[in-house]
Amino acid sequence: MEKDHDKKACVQRVINVPIKEVWEACTDMNQINEWVMPEEFTKKVLEWKMKPGHYLYFINGPCETSDEHRIFLQTTEKFERMEFLYSIKNKKKNIEFEVEILLKEEGKKTDLRACATFKTKEALMELVMAYDFMSMEIQLMNQLQNYLEKKYIPEYEGLSKGEKVLAVLKKIELEMKKIGFWSKNPPQFEVGHYLESPSFELWIQCVLIPNAKKAVQDNDYPSKSQVGLMAMRQYDYHDYIPQAKDLLKLLYQFDKVVEAD
Repeated sequence: MEKDHDKKACVQRVINVPIKEVWEACTDMNQINEWVMPEEFTKKVLEWKMKPGHYLYFINGPCETSDEHRIFLQTTEKFERMEFLYSIKNKKKNIEFEVEILLKEEGKKTDLRACATFKTKEALMELVMAYDFMSMEIQLMNQLQNYLEKKYIPEYEGLSKGEKVLAVLKKIELEMKKIGFWSKNPPQFEVGHYLESPSFELWIQCVLIPNAKKAVQDNDYPSKSQVGLMAMRQYDYHDYIPQAKDLLKLLYQFDKVVEAD
């Protein structure tokens, strides 16, 4: 008889973010799209509701060789746990396993544990061999942790939205000066898109920061901000720019405060 631990793969993290933020990142479709799905995924997402019986559906890879992923929500207890059935299908195989996610509040931190349980030990080993499953599970947990810790801004609690925006803009400017990304004599230019700018750094300095300050003055903010994602493509996608690590974190924080109610 097989033991349960022979059929189970678990990953655990203590994330330096309150439990409410972690729960929302795991249940809000917009946030799921940001941290869980790399760009090579073709997203075909049905409406995602935190109610048993609803699917999250997406496809990974070109049509001819793609894997179809389905997540079927089974049970949920807000801020505590969720269970779902995960299936991966392609032309050669169909793999199913159960996933349990447990959250435990530890002050302003969250203990997060995710366990995948398979029907047999052989089914687990098949997925490990085919997809390097343990590395994939660890990578997803790392993506979630990095996403949350970049976006959560505890030091800005108690400030108004405008004060938060101005505070993070000041930090962005200081960090750019510190790492040599700030221009003392920037050129004059007008662009419709950041890719038309002489450089991404000049776009931040000459377009983003002035426009954000005007938004504070007018109390008129966009509903969506993706500057962190733009920066990730510049500094941590095809090439890794280590000196931009803290700037990248600040630009994700900018998105967070702009989108907040």
